[in-house]
This record gives sequence, structure tokens and C-alpha cells, in this order.
Amino acid sequence: MGNRRNNKFEDPYRWWGTTVSYILARVEYMGHTVNFKTCYRDKHRKQAPKEDWKIFENTHEAIIDKTTWETAQKLRRTIRRRTDRCPIPSTTQDMTLTAWI
Repeated sequence: MGNRRNNKFEDPYRWWGTTVSYILARVEYMGHTVNFKTCYRDKHRKQAPKEDWKIFENTHEAIIDKTTWETAQKLRRTIRRRTDRCPIPSTTQDMTLTAWI
């Protein structure tokens, strides 16, 4: 998995953000098998709707338990904003703003 165009990595065991998000999105890591995720219409492979997927639970050993997986899904759905937009710390910024008034 990953980008094989450039095999000269500084740290070959580094976990990329896209790899982690890909792992967190997959039900298979809870020990389930998912079939019929893709369909072939018009000679092109397309992702099938989730309603058409067949999930067989507990077919192999789980890497992550259900509660941890659901917590990860909840965290992935939340929108997080960067807090370092302002270079001045908030307490210093408050003091600066009150000095201007």
C-alpha cells in the first residue's frame, strides 16, 4: 500500500495520514468480511452503495474492538479547526487588544 514511485524514504516505517485514515475507515479491521463493495456496470468498476454490501461478522480475529472503532469514526466525522492561526498567544492577544482601547 502507498506510493511506490519513490522508494527512497527517510523513514520507511513512517505512518502517513492517508494510510491511517484508510485503515480507520475499513470495517474489516473489526474482524468482519465485506463482500460486494464494487459492481461492474457498463464495463467499469464502481463502488456499490453501502446498502448492497454484505457484511459477515467475526470471520477473523479483530485488530480493533468495536467501541474503539466507533469512537474513531465519530472523531473522523467531527470538524477540527487549526488553533495556530494567530501567531500571538491568546493571553498576550487579550492584553494587546485591551492596550489599544
